[in-house]
Amino acid sequence: MKLPKELTTVTLLSKSLALVIFLITPVIAFGFGIQYQQTLDLASKQQTESLIVAPIRIPTPTPINPNEASPSAETATWKIFTSLDGFIRFKYPNNWFFERINTYGDNGVGFFLNGTKPIHSASEEPGNEVLVLFIFQDLRTLEELKNGGNKLKTQDIMVSGKNGFIDNYTYSEHTFVSFKPSPEKTVGVWFRTKESQKYFDQILSTFQFTQ
Repeated sequence: MKLPKELTTVTLLSKSLALVIFLITPVIAFGFGIQYQQTLDLASKQQTESLIVAPIRIPTPTPINPNEASPSAETATWKIFTSLDGFIRFKYPNNWFFERINTYGDNGVGFFLNGTKPIHSASEEPGNEVLVLFIFQDLRTLEELKNGGNKLKTQDIMVSGKNGFIDNYTYSEHTFVSFKPSPEKTVGVWFRTKESQKYFDQILSTFQFTQ
């Protein structure tokens, strides 16, 4: 088949068009290539971000120190107990009263709810104290006290600048706190009931040792 002469004749116009197409084609291809690569990079970035798991923030453990607790309006109006030798003082709820008894050790004290007949656990009958304070001569160190007995667990504590520990005995649900305010003396605080345990932090936050 013989093509028309105008389709087979090379003219200045056809040469110009061919040159323009030759120059533009690589530029257009390069532009599409860059756009395609940017699309791939964006998709890859989004996929990577979706796989990143936010780090779990674990709070730093805070040592127990009831002495740093802020005084509450409740404890501000509580009664104040002071041992006979002035060695220790702390506040206790207004609906409690106390009785001193030597069987708790030197300056030992039992605290009871108002309106109840005090029965000391040191007697032959089960006691009904809500809290018991023991103060007695004891040359054992704090570590020796901590390692003795049938304790389920212990936790170090500091109150009024004195080191101590909280322990729970395997045979009891009661909470006991021991302190060594001096090398020859031991102080124990026995939170015997839920009534006293609900005031655990508040009571310890008011403790003061004079030696």
